[in-house]
Amino acid sequence: MDWNTMLSYDWGAMMPEFIILGTTMILSILDLFWPKHFNRRKLAWLALTGIILACLSLISLLSFETVSILSDTFRLDSFAKAFKLLLLFGAA
Repeated sequence: MDWNTMLSYDWGAMMPEFIILGTTMILSILDLFWPKHFNRRKLAWLALTGIILACLSLISLLSFETVSILSDTFRLDSFAKAFKLLLLFGAA
C-alpha cells in the first residue's frame, strides 16, 4: 500500500473511536500521575465528556452511507452506527 492510498481513506468515519481512544489515554495518564488523595470524581466527569463527544461525532456520521476502510476491516454501516450508539449510551 502506498502513501496516496493511505491518504485516500476516510478517517473521519473512525472519529468516535479516536475520541474514545484519546479520552482513555488522557484518563490513564491523569490517574497515574495525580496524588492518591485526589478525588477521582473529576475523572468520571472527564470520561462522560469524552463519551458525549463521541456520541456527537457519531450522530454527525449518521448521514454517511456505508464506509469501508482499511482493506474492509473497518466498516461503518447502519448496524454499526446503531450498535455504537447503544454502547456509548450504555457506557454513559
